[in-house]
Amino acid sequence: MKVEDPVMAFIAGLEGVVVLRSELTGLGSPAQLGRVLFKFVKARKLVRVGLGIYVKTRVSRLTGQLALPRLSKQSQQKFSIS
Repeated sequence: MKVEDPVMAFIAGLEGVVVLRSELTGLGSPAQLGRVLFKFVKARKLVRVGLGIYVKTRVSRLTGQLALPRLSKQSQQKFSIS
């Protein structure tokens, strides 16, 4: 099985849209995770918004283009910002 499959399953199972690289550490080596995340960014499944911080993308029903969800509330929860 490729590392890509469990990583994609993990990301799909996340409740929110923010994905931290640190959440994926048990799924493969750092080099493997880097390649998989790079591949997902290139395929536009994720957008890298910072070092080790990725956001799931979706296609807008109105424009047919990629749309990013609002991040403020979930980002605050993930990073324990009050």
